[in-house]
Formats: sequence, C-alpha cells, structure tokens
Amino acid sequence: MRAPRRVYGIEGTIDWQPATNWALGSTVSWQEGEFDEDNDGTFLAFDSFTIAPLKVTAYVENQTTPAWRNRLQLLYSGNRSRAFNDGIDGAPINAYVTLDFLSKIDTGHGEVIVGVNNILNTLYFPVYSQAIAPFFDPLNFAGSGISLSLSYRFTW
Repeated sequence: MRAPRRVYGIEGTIDWQPATNWALGSTVSWQEGEFDEDNDGTFLAFDSFTIAPLKVTAYVENQTTPAWRNRLQLLYSGNRSRAFNDGIDGAPINAYVTLDFLSKIDTGHGEVIVGVNNILNTLYFPVYSQAIAPFFDPLNFAGSGISLSLSYRFTW
C-alpha cells in the first residue's frame, strides 16, 4: 500500500534581451512535499534527496563579437530544514552561492569553451553531500573550488 503524498512547488524562467548584444535571465525552482507513512493524518516532510531546497540562477551574457560570447552566471541553493525538523534528515541543509564565467568562441569548425567555475572560490557542500553526511560521512565532500576548464566541441 502506498502512503498518501503531497508534492507542490513552483518554477519560473525569465529571459530578457535589453540590447542586441546583451541577454539577462534567471530561473527559480521551489518545491516541498510530505507523506503520511502510517496513514494517520500526520504528514512528514520528504527527505532532501527527494525534495531539493530553493534554487535560483541568474546570468548576464554578452555577444562580444559575432563568434564570441561571454556569460557570467550565479547559482544560489537555499536552506532547507523542514525534513530535519521532522526527524527525516540527519542535518539541515545549508545555503550556498557559486559564480561561474564561460566564454565560447565559434571557430567555424567547432566551438572553443573556456570556463572558470566557482570564481569566488566558495567553500560549499552540495546538497547531496549535506544530506548524506549524517548517515555516511565519507561521502560528505566539499564542492570544487575555483577551477579552469578548456574544451572543444564540434557537431557533425
């Protein structure tokens, strides 16, 4: 028999091009959910593996030349303590912010992509790490610090 469940939330996306070479945008995703395991009318929050905390992204992008595009993007992952307060999660989930920069150059035969991830070198623990840590500490690893990536992509 399945336990009664309630899942609800909201998602939204905004993209705007204020000028020919500029674009701005953002996404928001919030969800919550609960279940009644023994069907007694008392609902408990789903764990943070099932329901993620608030997530907000934002970006500003510039088409510097017809073949060169640059983007600065931000990720905010919010706090979530409802499952911890209900005794479901082993610890509350703490918020974090990361900022990334991507630069793409179209060579005519593919695309060169340079990325600088976590520009602010933020020490953070991804939601999964925070959720699993109280149960299996070796999986409680920090997210990557500042890193540089270089890739080449082509389509045939």
